Formats: sequence, structure tokens, C-alpha cells
Amino acid sequence: MHRTSRRKAMAIIDRGLASAAELTPAKTAMYRAAGGKIIDAMGPKALERWNANVESITFYPDTESITRYARSLRPELDDVVDIRGLCARNPSQPRLCSLHLNGGSETGDRFSRKTSDAYAHEFAHAVDWGDGELSPLSLTQAWKDAWQESQDIINGRLGVTDQSPTEGFANFAIFVWNYPEDARRHCPACWRLWKNHGLA
Repeated sequence: MHRTSRRKAMAIIDRGLASAAELTPAKTAMYRAAGGKIIDAMGPKALERWNANVESITFYPDTESITRYARSLRPELDDVVDIRGLCARNPSQPRLCSLHLNGGSETGDRFSRKTSDAYAHEFAHAVDWGDGELSPLSLTQAWKDAWQESQDIINGRLGVTDQSPTEGFANFAIFVWNYPEDARRHCPACWRLWKNHGLA
């Protein structure tokens, strides 16, 4: 089951990369490796939710091009610089999302230390997407309580000031899927919730 889910997820990544004509072969390889690393780190339920929610991925060669795209969707972002990624609603199928990704700090993203950090954050938004059985976990009281306990640690270690449980959920994914020992040691309540839901 997990192998089939992984193949499905990697096929979505590969379709996006095949359509990204502006990427150099080196960037294509880097993006694929980062995406594969996060897919491999996901727990079975996280991967199941990701596959159910992600309709497509668009990859960008740099931060400027993804920022231009985000501003085309939301004119109110005109003064925002360095968009690091986007999980956007699919207009024709609102239940699904499309991911828009650059290459993390390697392509000018000042937030992320590396591509796999950026992808963990945006992939977590996709896992947290949906409705009904797939309704956002970040909106549950259980997550809000766990996140409140670890919010200062997560924000401090990432150098962010996010105040929303949804952004906190995506930021915690950076720890869980890239630095699992740190997540387990420093954020035990969040770690337990993610493990219990099959996300890690």
C-alpha cells in the first residue's frame, strides 16, 4: 500500500517537473530529490491525504517567478516579496489543491534553509487540505492545544513569528519530516499527535 502511494505521489511530482521547461537539469534533479525525501518521510495517513488532495504541482526556477504568480492570484500581495511556496485552491475542483514551489534557499527563498524545508512546509498544507473525513487537522482543538505547548520552540528554531495553528502545523512538518529526532525531543505533544494520526 505504502509503495503504491509513494509511486502515485512521485508521479505527480514527475508530471510537474516534466512541464517545468525553465528548470535546468540540475534544478530538476534537486527538486525531485527534495520532493522524494519528504514523500519518503511521510507517515501512511499523511501520504494518503496528500495523494487525495493534490491535483498538480507547478515548479518555478526562482523566487521572483513564484512571487509574480502569487501576485497574479492575489493583487493584495503586491507589496509582498519572496513568496516561498503556495498551496492554492483548484478553481475547477475546490476540494483539490495545486502546489506551487521554487527551490528553497537555493533559488532565493530567504525563509527556508533548503529545498526540503520549503517542500515539507507546503506539502503539509496539502496534507491539511480538504473537507469531510479529510478536513484540516490544524483546526482541531487537539492540534491547537499541542501547538500552543510548542509554538515558541517551533517559531524560535525556524526564526518565524507565525501565530496561526495552520501555519504552525506546516512549520512543524519541517521538523517531523526533516529532523524527526528534534521534533520528538523538543515538541513531544505535537509529535504524539502526528504519530497517532499516522502523519509521521
